[in-house]
Amino acid sequence: MNLGSEQPDELTLAAISSILPTDFPPLYATLRFEHRKPSTSSSSVVRVVECRMFLWDPDAAVVVADLDGTITINDVEGHIRTLRLGQYDFIHAGVCSFYDRLHRIGLRILYLTARPINWADASREHLDAAEQGAVRLPPGPLLTNSMGLTGALLTEVVHKTPHIFKATVLKSVHMACISGGRTSPRPLFVAGFGNRSTDVQAYSDVGIPSICLLDPSSKLQPAATESCDPFDSYADPRAMRWLLPRLSVPPLLADKVDAHLAEIIVATDEYEAQQRQTLVGKIHYY
Repeated sequence: MNLGSEQPDELTLAAISSILPTDFPPLYATLRFEHRKPSTSSSSVVRVVECRMFLWDPDAAVVVADLDGTITINDVEGHIRTLRLGQYDFIHAGVCSFYDRLHRIGLRILYLTARPINWADASREHLDAAEQGAVRLPPGPLLTNSMGLTGALLTEVVHKTPHIFKATVLKSVHMACISGGRTSPRPLFVAGFGNRSTDVQAYSDVGIPSICLLDPSSKLQPAATESCDPFDSYADPRAMRWLLPRLSVPPLLADKVDAHLAEIIVATDEYEAQQRQTLVGKIHYY
């Protein structure tokens, strides 16, 4: 591969096409790139980088999810338990099923975190291993702070500007889709989930229309609807019922959204009936 060139050479393109067939591309594949340094001796220096490459339609609809406090139950403990102790079950109730449903509809999931790139492998391992029941988190690219641990600390603790970092990353993803031939008039990012006001600011800066915040008790609060009561958790079907009609998706996904919405309406009715029954039981108890 000719480093620094905008267009890969034909041999590189052929190699990538053989790994990622363009007719039926997989959700992701692990690729190995080699950069060989010319040497006068018989041997050469080989640098190897392994990465995950996700091949998306440029007109895709994407849901953005923060990690700490949004996938994990809170910020600090989420770091310690998932990265240091390997406790991958320290995640909000219903989070796997929630994002899995969105993925089955045809939406792409993008995991965005201010964690330093040094922690990328451990973070991917957490996302791969997280499981609730028989459901796992769907695959999706993980975007981290490329400035390393020092840069991440400066962003989060000193300057307190993680929203600038996140908005910049999302804008670069948007530009990549435009460069890839995006023609859809709909927003690329259709929903965003976070746990801080800075997440709301970052998502708003890139035009995400539907934003939800998580708190340590796992409640979801729609950010732009102050009068809306918070939902109990990701497992509360009313959260999905609130979200689905607000998704501006490509026409090809509209039927899937409607089908899932019909299921969610039934689940919501059953959930609310169960809530009323529980409330009556508590009243009788007292």
